[in-house]
Amino acid sequence: MAIFWRLERNYRAMYKKIRLLEPDQIDFDMELVVIDGNMDFMRACFSKTLFIFHGAIVSSIWAAVKIF
Repeated sequence: MAIFWRLERNYRAMYKKIRLLEPDQIDFDMELVVIDGNMDFMRACFSKTLFIFHGAIVSSIWAAVKIF
């Protein structure tokens, strides 16, 4: 899941960069190049969104084990 989150962040960064260009400067190349250094895998793994998502899953499993 973090891989897809990282890809999405990269595409958002690419969009932010390209949307400021003039139409004749856009080359429509979708190859991902890391625009800045904050798009790495570990930052995506420990993002707030994934932490909340995985925290809810772990808490649910822990609660189920404690109940049964």
